[in-house]
Amino acid sequence: MRGNGPVSDSVSAAIADKPAAASLITKNMAQSSKTSLAIEWNAVSVNGAHAPGSEILGYVLHITDPVTGSTWEAFNGVTLGLKTQIRANVLGLVTGKAYDFEVVAWNFNGVGTLSSTYSFYSCILPTGFIAPTRSTSTASSITIDWSTPADTGGCSISGYAVFKNDGAGGSTFTEANSASDAAIRNQPGLNSAAITTFVGADLGHEFIIYVQAFTVAGDSIVSE
Repeated sequence: MRGNGPVSDSVSAAIADKPAAASLITKNMAQSSKTSLAIEWNAVSVNGAHAPGSEILGYVLHITDPVTGSTWEAFNGVTLGLKTQIRANVLGLVTGKAYDFEVVAWNFNGVGTLSSTYSFYSCILPTGFIAPTRSTSTASSITIDWSTPADTGGCSISGYAVFKNDGAGGSTFTEANSASDAAIRNQPGLNSAAITTFVGADLGHEFIIYVQAFTVAGDSIVSE
């Protein structure tokens, strides 16, 4: 039998799991700049989409400076009331610096599982990489020179790769000397390389050669 004493305040609860981890955080290169990153992620699937409490209330994007260890919120869709937004523009970053990102979804029952960590550099694609030039050649080698891209996009160059075709007008190119040649790939200050894999049958043939430049962010540009 219920008495006549005071009644407690009520509490709301929902029979629903907390959100699963968001996945596949990506950098939208076209909408990023040297001091900003356009970050996107996949929406979290909801079990029992029509069950009370299962609706996603928004996402929170966390950013960490891996050098200092400082972490802050780059975007909070929960407090902004942006339940379905799965992208954010992160501004005021240091050009050429790497940052770590994690995202988490919230529902009625609280915070979900934190995503995996994804790292992105605050830079864009290099531009202005002019064609290499031939400096010297022998019966079995060609030495080419090139200049660093006019604009590295904000991230430093990490190395290069040199490619040539078959000398018979073919459109298939192979990396000169050897695949992933460490003498070229891991030399950010390199501006010249000798291709030494020509044989006697190559004499008199005209080869098309291009250079690919790579940045520390993993981006690349092919010479003109």
